[in-house]
Amino acid sequence: MTRIPLLCWALLWPGASMALEPDIRWEHEETYRQSQENVAIRFPGDAESCSVRAGDFDGDMYHHVFEISETVTTLDIMADVGRQLRGQGFLPVMQCSGAECGGFDFLRCMVPPPPPEMFVDLADFRFLATLREEANGPAMAMALASRSRDRVFLEFREARPTGHQRPPIRRPEAAISESEPLSLTDSLIVNGYAVLEGLVFKSGSPELGDAAQATLTELATFLKNNPARQAVLVGHTDAHGPLANNLDLSQRRARSVYRQLIDTHGVDPARLSTEGIGYLAPRGENRTQDGRVRNRRVEVIILPQR
Repeated sequence: MTRIPLLCWALLWPGASMALEPDIRWEHEETYRQSQENVAIRFPGDAESCSVRAGDFDGDMYHHVFEISETVTTLDIMADVGRQLRGQGFLPVMQCSGAECGGFDFLRCMVPPPPPEMFVDLADFRFLATLREEANGPAMAMALASRSRDRVFLEFREARPTGHQRPPIRRPEAAISESEPLSLTDSLIVNGYAVLEGLVFKSGSPELGDAAQATLTELATFLKNNPARQAVLVGHTDAHGPLANNLDLSQRRARSVYRQLIDTHGVDPARLSTEGIGYLAPRGENRTQDGRVRNRRVEVIILPQR
């Protein structure tokens, strides 16, 4: 891996008039397009804290995401983008893939658009940052490609000094849609926490059914792909019975998940902790059967890296 400090948000493109956009040779559609005018251009900063130092001038930021529907790998896409950038005189200053990029912390700093415009699989994404030295300063461009099931998403960013001649770009109306439910992995990336859907608890019971394994497999995969992260498992109950009993039951539900992750999926116990808060944080109406079922759950919270 070739690496410089993490490129957080800002990419410089000194004032050429041509737009810098990849020529995508596979079938695709643009899912996200946004511009920010007259914002501070910032240089790379510290990856762990996402800190940055202000750049030397204000500029306009341009941001695109493309969804590629053909069968193609992230390696093929990034190789093609890299060739195009090298052809314009850009040299790579950072190249990485998956966990070697920094995993969860890397994406937290990069802040890609949320689903459905952009999906990022921590186990299958590639990143490229490039630099071209020019008389009035460095020009930079960045690309991030990731696979999600049968699709690949390519994110591309550029920045230019304020005052260049280019019409402002806006997100296409066709890309505006109601948000799809986030997968467990996407929720952990975007929000830092998730409900472990698929875990069904009977009233008064901490026992997990077989249906829980798919959810726990996905959580275990996320943790294995982010070896520096720790997680807290938080148990919940419905409002049936005294609070003291429910606090104990919610803790036992969290412990059931804890044991499964360790015994079945090989997660290091030092990376997990458990809490139980009874019925104090409902997500459903306790007066209905459906609401009580939704309240009997375990959530996972990803802790900030120390």
